[in-house]
Amino acid sequence: MTACLQRQIDLNALPYPPDAKPVGRAQTPKLSFAIQLWYNTRMDTSLPKHRRVYVALRHDILVGKYDAAAKFPSEGTLMRRFGVSRITVRQAMADLKNDGFLEVHNGSGTYLTSLARNATGLIGLVIPDYSTSPFFGQLCDRIVRAGKDAGYTMLLGELPGDTPAARAHEAVAFARECDQRKVAGVIIEPVELMPNSADLSQEIIKTFDDLKVPVLLIDRDIAPFVRSDHDLVGIDNLMAGFVLGRRLIADGARRLGFLMPPHSASTNLQRMLGVAGAARDAGLAWSSRNILTLDPDDGKGLVKALAAKTAPDVLVCHNDQTAAKMPPTVRVAGFDGLGPVGGRRFPTVRQPLDQLAETAIATLLERIRKPRLPPRQILLNAELADA
Repeated sequence: MTACLQRQIDLNALPYPPDAKPVGRAQTPKLSFAIQLWYNTRMDTSLPKHRRVYVALRHDILVGKYDAAAKFPSEGTLMRRFGVSRITVRQAMADLKNDGFLEVHNGSGTYLTSLARNATGLIGLVIPDYSTSPFFGQLCDRIVRAGKDAGYTMLLGELPGDTPAARAHEAVAFARECDQRKVAGVIIEPVELMPNSADLSQEIIKTFDDLKVPVLLIDRDIAPFVRSDHDLVGIDNLMAGFVLGRRLIADGARRLGFLMPPHSASTNLQRMLGVAGAARDAGLAWSSRNILTLDPDDGKGLVKALAAKTAPDVLVCHNDQTAAKMPPTVRVAGFDGLGPVGGRRFPTVRQPLDQLAETAIATLLERIRKPRLPPRQILLNAELADA
């Protein structure tokens, strides 16, 4: 069973981050965001006995039940508490040692590790597009599930701002809330679609870097073609674009185009380069005229671009939502693969949501246990599908 607590945070007194102040009434952010705390409330009785003991002890450690300076309870004490055999307790203790929660001091006994002493049992999720993007909504739900399965309580902020600037402001404020709650680690979706996206993302990340809280970036880095000093989990967007482009060419496309909004995230640029690589690999022309950098809601701009003599015969869009907005007379393709959008089907790349979530949690927990590991970039494969 899963439980969720929510509370509202007042944003009125918080200053806007640099260059993110909204202009005009239509862009004024809402005054609060909802915080969700997700946690497990029931033991999985299908687990083996030693895993049930492990889960219970891990929970007690994460919520601070045990004195950090005192010995961990003895095998005999745990046998009596759980009504299990000594071998079951030893298996559970071995798992806790392997996962970095317990360590043996020769001649003294078993104690909490530094990881366990500093653990709060909380993982923060700073996802500006959680409420506006179906992809990030579904990915975030799976990350919450994976985190709960690992024994952590997930702290998620729903950011209701109507513009990227407003959501960026709310993300900075929510990062401060995560700081106050002393999260053990945090998963961050970098800000996009703004001229100063990298600066705003860095401001959010710095909140945690200053406190030495482990950070994992999900989906993309903070700026195009720049590797930050933080772990990153996403898909191989360059290869995804290449594979999708090759599929479209095999289906008869001869003039591929790529549509993405201004100030796009690095993921969109990598997808575009992959499509361009497929075109050139097939001997097709590719230049800046194949790239449409437009707001997907800019109807006049789209009509003009699609009416040009150099208009593509297949328009690859940066995601499925945008592809579904295109006129029905335009052949399109997209990315994310969450299913039919608006009743329209087209070639797409399906992101492996479950694997992304599980890899993100596993990578962050390893970072918490081993903070001196070098930064890692883990890019998963994505498969072709029809939206």
